Amino acid sequence: MYNTITHERYQDKQRIFDTFEPSAPFQTVVSPFIILDTKNNSAVSSNHILDNNLKMAQDLIRQNNLPQAEIYLQRYLALNEHNFFSRQLLNDLRQGYGLSEPFTLSEKSSSSRTQKEKFLLIKAWGCGFWSEVHHLLGQLLLAELTCRTPIILWGRNCLFRNDLNPNPFRHFFKEVSRIKLQNISSSATIFPPKWDWNNILDENNNLREGEYSRLAAQYLFNRPETMVVTDFYSTISSIIPWIHQSSP
Repeated sequence: MYNTITHERYQDKQRIFDTFEPSAPFQTVVSPFIILDTKNNSAVSSNHILDNNLKMAQDLIRQNNLPQAEIYLQRYLALNEHNFFSRQLLNDLRQGYGLSEPFTLSEKSSSSRTQKEKFLLIKAWGCGFWSEVHHLLGQLLLAELTCRTPIILWGRNCLFRNDLNPNPFRHFFKEVSRIKLQNISSSATIFPPKWDWNNILDENNNLREGEYSRLAAQYLFNRPETMVVTDFYSTISSIIPWIHQSSP
């Protein structure tokens, strides 16, 4: 029994780490890695001297696996904050995520407060209760930092739903906002484009495979659409490096 449980926990852990590779068609800019050898006055490939974490980040960016690359890059930046090549890689990540160079997350500095109200539809991701709650907490943090009103919909893929219980979230917790999905105009724009007003109540739509599947939170940071839909797990630790010091 112990070995079975341990194996299942290991599989769950691997599944979470697997979530970092998006299948969306995002373009990535990769910087050339050339460094000047001042001793011999020659240009040499930095692959020979880069830290392992930085090398892994570079390789993963080339594979368009930006969120996994960021894990290695953030490890490197924690100890080598001012390294030129790591800062350039961070700029590559920003471009891949669709973020401007000075972008940071802060509910105080976000321009969204001066614009029309925007929403984050948080769907269940279909796992165990506390895994579902942890997913929810991460997305509520994202909603707050991006100044979006959260709408929680634990639909048919939620393990704690039945036909008499269309949105079981309300049976465990109080509502977190006054807005419901039906209150939003059907003319509102939606991201990612795998969702529209005809399938918004469907579940497991390109959840793990296909276009715009397994989207990490970073791809949702700075979207112009009225409503962003999130249906996949992102770690809170992947959001934290982007939070500005002005955030309370």
